Amino acid sequence: MSRFPLLPLFLFVAVVGCGDHAPSAPSPAPARQAVPTPPPAAATETKRTDTPPAVAPASPPAAPAPSEVPKAEVPATVPPKADAAETTAPPPAAVSKSAPALYVIGASVSGGFVDGPLTGGESGNSTISLVRLLRAWLRDAGGKVSSQPEMLMIGMFEAPEETGARQVAAANKQHAAQVVAIDFLFWYLYGRRSGTGDERTERLEKFERGLEQLALLDADLLVGDVADMHGAAARMLSPSWIPDAAILQAANDRLRAWAKVLPRVHVFPLAEQVARMRKDGVKLGLQHGEVKAAPAQLLQGDHLHATRLGMAYLGFELQQFCDRELQAGQPLHGRGWKLEDFVTAAGADDEVAALPGAAVTVPGKDK
Repeated sequence: MSRFPLLPLFLFVAVVGCGDHAPSAPSPAPARQAVPTPPPAAATETKRTDTPPAVAPASPPAAPAPSEVPKAEVPATVPPKADAAETTAPPPAAVSKSAPALYVIGASVSGGFVDGPLTGGESGNSTISLVRLLRAWLRDAGGKVSSQPEMLMIGMFEAPEETGARQVAAANKQHAAQVVAIDFLFWYLYGRRSGTGDERTERLEKFERGLEQLALLDADLLVGDVADMHGAAARMLSPSWIPDAAILQAANDRLRAWAKVLPRVHVFPLAEQVARMRKDGVKLGLQHGEVKAAPAQLLQGDHLHATRLGMAYLGFELQQFCDRELQAGQPLHGRGWKLEDFVTAAGADDEVAALPGAAVTVPGKDK
């Protein structure tokens, strides 16, 4: 039994009735035709093909009993420090009809989960949500970044399909030009099983339903693939909730096959970035010199969620990806931020200063 039996109720109360966390919507754009979904792949296929065969639909798995809900995505009660992007940056420019209009959908990376004492973490753990980081990134362009409440995204593990459908519907209602779904598909592959049938089939059928939901979006889509989180703290992510490497590979192959025939869909290699952060360490190319973050140094104590500096790194890599993959004029193309800009927006200057050899790399920081 969970040590925190009231947490699901806490999340439910915190989420129910919350509206969109966004400024007033611009004049509605004309509705766009939903992206058609190409034929899905069979659950047993691991090799991508141009025209994947269909998967027989399955009934949604049973919802987890309250006593079996993990503590993984419950936010800490210790308030995080204020984000630099929201306390020191100038007011945003007035939003025009041509300003970038983004909608963020996803889970705990998008919502900004902090692994605090309530979930067995340290009080010093801190992060920034992807929503707030993108808001700072687009502020000078008068960009509008919207999302459902961060608490709803953090609690997506409890009911992925219902929460996902709600976010997709809200994105369409906002008439966003671009949807960012970096970690949207995570809980369509991870999580508690129904306890019957073949695990591979069950997980891949649920993943297919996630793709079907994404296909309902009217906007251009930037979606992340699914990272391998073996080795995350068991207090946060039960080993039985983690798909094996073959299932992960099959799901990511299916995602790329699905996106290949949809010009408006771009797959961000989140799995590659997370593997580098967890296993290899990351070289940070700052303007005044390169510094190295050790393996897992950009992750909170649960080895599952990024720190503020980890989010700054992901934000910078996302910008690099957008400059390579998107066309000029799209909302996330050509923003031109340096890594230092992401560091400051994420409130991660102190984390950089603490890295070996970083004394001279952060302007204005003395050591």
